[in-house]
Amino acid sequence: MELSNRLSALGHETRLKIVQALAERPEGMSSTDIAEHVGVMPTNTSSHLSVLRAAGLVSSEKKGRVVTYRLETEILKSVQANIGTLTKNHSNVSKNA
Repeated sequence: MELSNRLSALGHETRLKIVQALAERPEGMSSTDIAEHVGVMPTNTSSHLSVLRAAGLVSSEKKGRVVTYRLETEILKSVQANIGTLTKNHSNVSKNA
């Protein structure tokens, strides 16, 4: 179920762009910086960040009035590993069919 939620969160073009932007900036970015980088309205960015946070793909830290968002790289790596396992299992089934 967790994998399904994470894949669903990644299944939107804007959210993928946000993940790519955060991957390029491991120190994190504010939602305003993300909105500018991705080219969407800040209100839309906030809703996409909420989905990514709920899926565990993004974390946030508030310092004063600024919220910094960071990519949870270990979680993303686990998603990649799960996809690799699914692909490998599918490949083995196809060979045996």
